[in-house]
Amino acid sequence: MSIPHRSRLFTAARSIVLLCLGVLLASTANAYFALTEVQERITYRIPENTIWAATQAEVELARTLAQLAPRSAGLALDENLPLSNQFDLLWSRATLYQAGVLADGVRADPELAKTYADFLSALKAADALLASASAGDRKAAAQMRDLLVPHKASLRKLTMASLKSDRAERQMLAQDHELLQQQLSHFGTAAAILLSLMLGYLFVSERRARFHLAYANKVRAHLEEARERADKQAEQMRLLARKATTASQAKSDFLAMMSHDIRTPLNAIIG
Repeated sequence: MSIPHRSRLFTAARSIVLLCLGVLLASTANAYFALTEVQERITYRIPENTIWAATQAEVELARTLAQLAPRSAGLALDENLPLSNQFDLLWSRATLYQAGVLADGVRADPELAKTYADFLSALKAADALLASASAGDRKAAAQMRDLLVPHKASLRKLTMASLKSDRAERQMLAQDHELLQQQLSHFGTAAAILLSLMLGYLFVSERRARFHLAYANKVRAHLEEARERADKQAEQMRLLARKATTASQAKSDFLAMMSHDIRTPLNAIIG
């Protein structure tokens, strides 16, 4: 195969390799941005325990009503936690719906938003009766109970909606993990292909370098042979030149001798 043909093949192969590298870099960049987005979503969602938060308001409401029932009936109390502390705990659990995923779920549904607003209004009205109920006022305790009892069912709606939101969140998280695995697989595949191309490029480059080295050695050998032939021819030319000089000198000597031999008899005759 001739050198120009090999050079054209190598140039074409190099162009193909560079094109593949460009495609791989673009694919890797796209996978990187997608992977970064997935990581951000996972980072923001994982810390929230929505199942626990969704049930706490309902649980604490049941405990508060359990304390208000005997108070409103004037029965003896055996409390481990004062009513005021229990009500504060209920209030704090109700505020869990004001931030994070739970708040997003409530705001997304107008009916749930109204249910939660009504529950907060009932808590505010009950808070005005808390001091009297804690002091043993049966009427105040009964009023608090009447304000809060209707919201047991509505809180169950909030809890169920939150559980559905949590399930959707977990499904999305599973999809994110699947996408994460896909992106990692893409990275691994791109790295393997890139490594294969690099090794192939190095192998072809090494073969090409060896070919050029062998060709250069061959050319150098031809040049050495040509130089040796030129040296031999030059030596032959010098030898021929010396022979020509010797022959010319011999011719001159012969002519001089012949001229002398001819002139000597003539001089004798003339003289």
